[in-house]
Amino acid sequence: MKQKKVTTIVSWIVGIIIFAVILRFLGAGALSSIYEQAQPVYLIPYAICAFLVVSFLAVKLKYILKTYKHKIPFPSVLRYTVAGFAVSHVTPSARIGGEPLKTYMMHKEHNVPLKVGGSSVVIDKFTELLGALIVTVVGFFLLFLIPGVSTNTRFILFGIIIFVFFVLFFIYYWTINGKGPFTTLFNLLRFYKFKRFKKSLKLVKGIEERMKEFFTHHKKEFFISFSIYGVVVVFGLLEFYFLLLALGVKASLMELILAHVVLGISSFIPVPAGLGFQEAGHSGLFALLRKASGLGLVFSLIIRIRNLIVTGIGFIIITNFSSREIMKKYYKNSNNLKTK
Repeated sequence: MKQKKVTTIVSWIVGIIIFAVILRFLGAGALSSIYEQAQPVYLIPYAICAFLVVSFLAVKLKYILKTYKHKIPFPSVLRYTVAGFAVSHVTPSARIGGEPLKTYMMHKEHNVPLKVGGSSVVIDKFTELLGALIVTVVGFFLLFLIPGVSTNTRFILFGIIIFVFFVLFFIYYWTINGKGPFTTLFNLLRFYKFKRFKKSLKLVKGIEERMKEFFTHHKKEFFISFSIYGVVVVFGLLEFYFLLLALGVKASLMELILAHVVLGISSFIPVPAGLGFQEAGHSGLFALLRKASGLGLVFSLIIRIRNLIVTGIGFIIITNFSSREIMKKYYKNSNNLKTK
Protein backbone atom coordinates (compact mmCIF):
# COMPACT_ATOMS: atom_id res chain seq x y z
CA MET A 1 0.00 0.00 0.00
CA LYS A 2 2.86 2.37 0.89
CA GLN A 3 4.63 1.66 -2.38
CA LYS A 4 1.41 2.34 -4.31
CA LYS A 5 1.02 5.73 -2.58
CA VAL A 6 4.64 6.66 -3.30
CA THR A 7 4.24 5.70 -6.98
CA THR A 8 1.07 7.81 -7.27
CA ILE A 9 2.72 10.83 -5.61
CA VAL A 10 5.83 10.56 -7.81
CA SER A 11 3.72 10.27 -10.97
CA TRP A 12 1.73 13.37 -9.95
CA ILE A 13 4.96 15.32 -9.32
CA VAL A 14 6.47 14.31 -12.69
CA GLY A 15 3.28 15.29 -14.51
CA ILE A 16 3.00 18.65 -12.73
CA ILE A 17 6.64 19.53 -13.51
CA ILE A 18 6.23 18.76 -17.22
CA PHE A 19 2.91 20.62 -17.30
CA ALA A 20 4.50 23.68 -15.61
CA VAL A 21 7.45 23.71 -18.03
CA ILE A 22 5.18 23.54 -21.09
CA LEU A 23 2.91 26.26 -19.70
CA ARG A 24 5.90 28.45 -18.81
CA PHE A 25 7.38 28.44 -22.32
CA LEU A 26 4.20 28.43 -24.40
CA GLY A 27 1.38 29.69 -22.18
CA ALA A 28 1.16 33.50 -22.40
CA GLY A 29 1.95 33.84 -26.11
CA ALA A 30 -0.34 30.99 -27.03
CA LEU A 31 -3.33 32.34 -25.16
CA SER A 32 -3.03 35.85 -26.64
CA SER A 33 -2.57 34.66 -30.25
CA ILE A 34 -5.37 32.09 -30.07
CA TYR A 35 -7.74 34.62 -28.47
CA GLU A 36 -7.56 36.80 -31.60
CA GLN A 37 -8.64 33.92 -33.89
CA ALA A 38 -11.12 32.18 -31.57
CA GLN A 39 -14.70 31.46 -32.69
CA PRO A 40 -16.48 30.32 -29.49
CA VAL A 41 -19.72 29.47 -31.31
CA TYR A 42 -18.13 26.14 -32.34
CA LEU A 43 -17.82 25.16 -28.68
CA ILE A 44 -21.55 24.27 -28.76
CA PRO A 45 -21.23 21.42 -31.32
CA TYR A 46 -17.96 20.49 -29.57
CA ALA A 47 -19.82 20.01 -26.27
CA ILE A 48 -22.58 18.01 -28.02
CA CYS A 49 -20.02 15.66 -29.61
CA ALA A 50 -18.22 15.28 -26.26
CA PHE A 51 -21.52 14.22 -24.67
CA LEU A 52 -22.23 11.78 -27.52
CA VAL A 53 -18.78 10.18 -27.07
CA VAL A 54 -19.55 9.36 -23.43
CA SER A 55 -23.12 8.32 -24.30
CA PHE A 56 -22.05 5.79 -26.94
CA LEU A 57 -19.46 4.33 -24.58
CA ALA A 58 -22.39 3.68 -22.26
CA VAL A 59 -24.44 2.24 -25.15
CA LYS A 60 -21.63 -0.24 -25.84
CA LEU A 61 -21.48 -1.45 -22.24
CA LYS A 62 -25.27 -1.67 -22.08
CA TYR A 63 -25.31 -3.81 -25.24
CA ILE A 64 -22.67 -6.20 -23.83
CA LEU A 65 -24.66 -6.56 -20.59
CA LYS A 66 -27.80 -7.25 -22.65
CA THR A 67 -25.93 -10.13 -24.33
CA TYR A 68 -25.57 -11.63 -20.84
CA LYS A 69 -29.35 -11.14 -20.38
CA HIS A 70 -29.00 -8.20 -17.97
CA LYS A 71 -31.09 -5.25 -19.09
CA ILE A 72 -29.96 -2.15 -17.20
CA PRO A 73 -31.56 1.27 -17.90
CA PHE A 74 -29.39 3.55 -20.02
CA PRO A 75 -29.19 6.36 -17.40
CA SER A 76 -27.70 3.86 -14.91
CA VAL A 77 -25.09 2.59 -17.39
CA LEU A 78 -24.25 6.20 -18.28
CA ARG A 79 -23.66 6.91 -14.57
CA TYR A 80 -21.36 3.87 -14.27
CA THR A 81 -19.43 4.98 -17.36
CA VAL A 82 -18.89 8.51 -16.05
CA ALA A 83 -17.98 7.27 -12.55
CA GLY A 84 -15.49 4.78 -14.01
CA PHE A 85 -13.94 7.49 -16.18
CA ALA A 86 -13.50 9.71 -13.12
CA VAL A 87 -11.51 7.07 -11.22
CA SER A 88 -9.41 6.13 -14.26
CA HIS A 89 -8.68 9.80 -14.95
CA VAL A 90 -7.12 10.58 -11.56
CA THR A 91 -5.17 7.34 -11.08
CA PRO A 92 -2.00 6.25 -12.94
CA SER A 93 -3.68 3.10 -14.22
CA ALA A 94 -3.68 3.34 -18.03
CA ARG A 95 -7.45 3.90 -18.43
CA ILE A 96 -8.54 0.85 -16.43
CA GLY A 97 -8.76 2.12 -12.84
CA GLY A 98 -12.52 2.61 -12.96
CA GLU A 99 -13.51 -0.86 -14.21
CA PRO A 100 -13.80 -2.51 -10.74
CA LEU A 101 -15.99 0.39 -9.60
CA LYS A 102 -18.37 -0.08 -12.55
CA THR A 103 -18.59 -3.80 -11.76
CA TYR A 104 -19.35 -3.11 -8.09
CA MET A 105 -21.96 -0.41 -8.81
CA MET A 106 -23.96 -2.55 -11.26
CA HIS A 107 -23.77 -5.45 -8.78
CA LYS A 108 -25.16 -3.35 -5.94
CA GLU A 109 -27.81 -1.45 -7.88
CA HIS A 110 -29.01 -4.06 -10.40
CA ASN A 111 -27.89 -7.39 -8.91
CA VAL A 112 -25.52 -8.14 -11.79
CA PRO A 113 -23.27 -11.02 -10.62
CA LEU A 114 -19.66 -9.94 -10.13
CA LYS A 115 -18.50 -12.53 -12.69
CA VAL A 116 -20.88 -11.19 -15.32
CA GLY A 117 -20.15 -7.55 -14.50
CA GLY A 118 -16.39 -8.20 -14.47
CA SER A 119 -16.38 -10.00 -17.82
CA SER A 120 -18.63 -7.30 -19.32
CA VAL A 121 -16.29 -4.45 -18.41
CA VAL A 122 -13.24 -6.47 -19.56
CA ILE A 123 -14.86 -7.13 -22.97
CA ASP A 124 -15.97 -3.50 -23.08
CA LYS A 125 -12.36 -2.39 -22.48
CA PHE A 126 -11.04 -4.99 -24.95
CA THR A 127 -13.16 -3.59 -27.81
CA GLU A 128 -12.08 -0.06 -26.83
CA LEU A 129 -8.38 -0.97 -26.87
CA LEU A 130 -8.76 -2.86 -30.16
CA GLY A 131 -10.43 0.17 -31.75
CA ALA A 132 -7.80 2.52 -30.32
CA LEU A 133 -5.07 0.23 -31.70
CA ILE A 134 -6.53 0.41 -35.22
CA VAL A 135 -6.73 4.22 -35.04
CA THR A 136 -3.13 4.29 -33.75
CA VAL A 137 -1.93 2.10 -36.62
CA VAL A 138 -3.61 4.49 -39.10
CA GLY A 139 -1.99 7.42 -37.30
CA PHE A 140 1.38 5.68 -37.38
CA PHE A 141 1.27 5.30 -41.17
CA LEU A 142 0.15 8.91 -41.53
CA LEU A 143 3.28 9.95 -39.62
CA PHE A 144 5.40 8.63 -42.48
CA LEU A 145 3.75 11.23 -44.72
CA ILE A 146 4.95 14.06 -42.48
CA PRO A 147 8.48 15.29 -43.22
CA GLY A 148 10.69 15.90 -40.19
CA VAL A 149 9.51 13.01 -37.98
CA SER A 150 12.62 11.44 -36.42
CA THR A 151 13.42 7.76 -36.87
CA ASN A 152 13.51 7.31 -33.08
CA THR A 153 9.96 8.64 -32.73
CA ARG A 154 8.76 6.26 -35.43
CA PHE A 155 10.45 3.29 -33.76
CA ILE A 156 8.95 4.18 -30.34
CA LEU A 157 5.44 4.44 -31.76
CA PHE A 158 5.90 1.25 -33.75
CA GLY A 159 7.06 -0.53 -30.57
CA ILE A 160 3.97 0.67 -28.66
CA ILE A 161 1.67 -0.59 -31.43
CA ILE A 162 3.35 -4.03 -31.57
CA PHE A 163 3.23 -4.37 -27.77
CA VAL A 164 -0.49 -3.51 -27.52
CA PHE A 165 -1.29 -5.78 -30.49
CA PHE A 166 0.39 -8.79 -28.87
CA VAL A 167 -1.29 -8.12 -25.51
CA LEU A 168 -4.74 -8.04 -27.13
CA PHE A 169 -3.95 -11.06 -29.33
CA PHE A 170 -2.88 -13.21 -26.38
CA ILE A 171 -5.86 -12.13 -24.26
CA TYR A 172 -8.18 -13.23 -27.09
CA TYR A 173 -6.22 -16.41 -27.98
CA TRP A 174 -5.85 -17.65 -24.40
CA THR A 175 -9.49 -16.84 -23.64
CA ILE A 176 -11.02 -18.81 -26.54
CA ASN A 177 -8.68 -21.74 -25.81
CA GLY A 178 -9.76 -21.85 -22.16
CA LYS A 179 -6.28 -21.08 -20.78
CA GLY A 180 -7.34 -17.89 -19.01
CA PRO A 181 -5.09 -14.86 -19.66
CA PHE A 182 -5.49 -13.39 -16.18
CA THR A 183 -5.04 -16.64 -14.24
CA THR A 184 -1.96 -17.38 -16.38
CA LEU A 185 -0.52 -14.01 -15.40
CA PHE A 186 -1.68 -14.64 -11.83
CA ASN A 187 0.33 -17.87 -11.67
CA LEU A 188 3.31 -16.48 -13.59
CA LEU A 189 3.73 -13.65 -11.07
CA ARG A 190 3.11 -16.10 -8.19
CA PHE A 191 0.23 -14.05 -6.78
CA TYR A 192 -1.21 -17.24 -5.30
CA LYS A 193 1.28 -16.84 -2.45
CA PHE A 194 -0.70 -13.86 -1.19
CA LYS A 195 -3.98 -14.56 0.63
CA ARG A 196 -5.60 -11.40 -0.69
CA PHE A 197 -5.08 -12.45 -4.33
CA LYS A 198 -5.75 -16.13 -3.69
CA LYS A 199 -9.29 -15.34 -2.53
CA SER A 200 -10.05 -13.50 -5.78
CA LEU A 201 -8.77 -16.32 -8.04
CA LYS A 202 -12.19 -18.04 -8.19
CA LEU A 203 -13.85 -14.77 -9.26
CA VAL A 204 -11.18 -14.18 -11.94
CA LYS A 205 -11.72 -17.71 -13.34
CA GLY A 206 -15.46 -17.04 -13.49
CA ILE A 207 -14.84 -13.82 -15.42
CA GLU A 208 -12.61 -15.65 -17.90
CA GLU A 209 -15.30 -18.32 -18.46
CA ARG A 210 -17.84 -15.61 -19.26
CA MET A 211 -15.36 -13.94 -21.62
CA LYS A 212 -14.79 -17.25 -23.44
CA GLU A 213 -18.56 -17.69 -23.81
CA PHE A 214 -18.85 -14.19 -25.31
CA PHE A 215 -15.92 -14.53 -27.74
CA THR A 216 -16.89 -18.02 -28.97
CA HIS A 217 -20.71 -17.96 -28.95
CA HIS A 218 -21.49 -14.26 -29.44
CA LYS A 219 -19.29 -13.25 -32.39
CA LYS A 220 -22.06 -11.16 -33.91
CA GLU A 221 -22.51 -9.27 -30.64
CA PHE A 222 -18.74 -8.76 -30.40
CA PHE A 223 -18.71 -7.25 -33.91
CA ILE A 224 -21.66 -4.98 -33.05
CA SER A 225 -20.04 -3.77 -29.81
CA PHE A 226 -16.82 -3.10 -31.74
CA SER A 227 -18.85 -1.19 -34.37
CA ILE A 228 -20.39 0.94 -31.61
CA TYR A 229 -16.87 1.92 -30.60
CA GLY A 230 -16.36 2.96 -34.24
CA VAL A 231 -19.20 5.45 -33.73
CA VAL A 232 -17.39 6.70 -30.60
CA VAL A 233 -14.26 7.32 -32.68
CA VAL A 234 -16.24 9.25 -35.32
CA PHE A 235 -17.79 11.54 -32.70
CA GLY A 236 -14.35 11.88 -31.06
CA LEU A 237 -12.87 13.13 -34.33
CA LEU A 238 -15.82 15.50 -34.82
CA GLU A 239 -15.27 16.73 -31.26
CA PHE A 240 -11.65 17.64 -32.12
CA TYR A 241 -12.74 19.16 -35.45
CA PHE A 242 -15.18 21.58 -33.80
CA LEU A 243 -12.71 22.41 -31.02
CA LEU A 244 -10.06 23.38 -33.57
CA LEU A 245 -12.66 25.42 -35.49
CA ALA A 246 -13.39 27.22 -32.21
CA LEU A 247 -9.67 28.01 -32.05
CA GLY A 248 -9.73 29.37 -35.61
CA VAL A 249 -8.20 26.35 -37.37
CA LYS A 250 -9.78 24.08 -39.99
CA ALA A 251 -8.06 20.73 -39.46
CA SER A 252 -7.62 17.93 -41.98
CA LEU A 253 -8.65 14.33 -41.27
CA MET A 254 -4.96 13.40 -40.88
CA GLU A 255 -4.45 16.08 -38.22
CA LEU A 256 -7.56 14.95 -36.34
CA ILE A 257 -6.45 11.30 -36.33
CA LEU A 258 -2.94 12.21 -35.13
CA ALA A 259 -4.37 14.39 -32.34
CA HIS A 260 -6.58 11.44 -31.33
CA VAL A 261 -3.53 9.12 -31.30
CA VAL A 262 -1.50 11.52 -29.13
CA LEU A 263 -4.35 11.71 -26.61
CA GLY A 264 -4.62 7.92 -26.56
CA ILE A 265 -0.89 7.37 -26.03
CA SER A 266 -0.68 9.99 -23.26
CA SER A 267 -3.53 8.26 -21.39
CA PHE A 268 -1.45 5.06 -21.20
CA ILE A 269 1.50 6.80 -19.55
CA PRO A 270 1.34 5.96 -15.79
CA VAL A 271 0.73 9.55 -14.71
CA PRO A 272 -2.73 10.66 -13.51
CA ALA A 273 -4.68 12.17 -16.43
CA GLY A 274 -1.49 12.05 -18.54
CA LEU A 275 -0.67 15.38 -16.90
CA GLY A 276 2.11 17.18 -18.74
CA PHE A 277 2.54 14.41 -21.32
CA GLN A 278 -0.76 15.27 -23.03
CA GLU A 279 0.18 18.95 -23.29
CA ALA A 280 3.71 18.13 -24.47
CA GLY A 281 2.39 15.64 -27.03
CA HIS A 282 -0.15 17.98 -28.59
CA SER A 283 2.26 20.94 -28.54
CA GLY A 284 4.91 18.83 -30.28
CA LEU A 285 2.40 17.45 -32.79
CA PHE A 286 1.13 20.87 -33.87
CA ALA A 287 4.70 22.15 -34.14
CA LEU A 288 5.47 19.13 -36.35
CA LEU A 289 2.43 19.91 -38.51
CA ARG A 290 3.87 23.40 -39.11
CA LYS A 291 1.27 25.02 -36.86
CA ALA A 292 1.95 27.04 -33.70
CA SER A 293 2.91 24.78 -30.80
CA GLY A 294 0.92 27.18 -28.61
CA LEU A 295 -2.20 26.06 -30.50
CA GLY A 296 -1.50 22.49 -29.39
CA LEU A 297 -1.19 23.66 -25.78
CA VAL A 298 -4.51 25.52 -25.80
CA PHE A 299 -6.18 22.61 -27.62
CA SER A 300 -4.88 20.24 -24.94
CA LEU A 301 -5.90 22.53 -22.06
CA ILE A 302 -9.50 22.71 -23.29
CA ILE A 303 -9.62 18.90 -23.54
CA ARG A 304 -8.26 18.77 -19.99
CA ILE A 305 -11.00 21.15 -18.77
CA ARG A 306 -13.60 18.95 -20.50
CA ASN A 307 -12.18 15.85 -18.79
CA LEU A 308 -12.09 17.61 -15.41
CA ILE A 309 -15.78 18.52 -15.76
CA VAL A 310 -16.66 14.87 -16.55
CA THR A 311 -14.43 13.75 -13.65
CA GLY A 312 -16.20 16.17 -11.29
CA ILE A 313 -19.60 14.81 -12.34
CA GLY A 314 -18.22 11.29 -11.90
CA PHE A 315 -17.16 11.91 -8.31
CA ILE A 316 -20.55 13.43 -7.52
CA ILE A 317 -22.10 10.17 -8.78
CA ILE A 318 -19.64 8.12 -6.69
CA THR A 319 -20.34 10.21 -3.57
CA ASN A 320 -24.09 9.83 -4.05
CA PHE A 321 -23.72 6.06 -4.56
CA SER A 322 -21.49 5.70 -1.47
CA SER A 323 -23.85 7.68 0.75
CA ARG A 324 -26.81 5.50 -0.34
CA GLU A 325 -24.83 2.33 0.39
CA ILE A 326 -23.92 3.65 3.85
CA MET A 327 -27.57 4.45 4.58
CA LYS A 328 -28.65 0.96 3.45
CA LYS A 329 -26.18 -0.64 5.84
CA TYR A 330 -27.30 1.69 8.65
CA TYR A 331 -31.01 0.81 8.23
CA LYS A 332 -30.17 -2.88 7.86
CA ASN A 333 -28.19 -2.87 11.11
CA SER A 334 -30.94 -0.89 12.85
CA ASN A 335 -33.58 -3.44 11.78
CA ASN A 336 -31.37 -6.31 12.96
CA LEU A 337 -31.03 -4.69 16.39
CA LYS A 338 -34.80 -4.20 16.64
CA THR A 339 -35.52 -7.84 15.83
CA LYS A 340 -33.07 -8.89 18.56
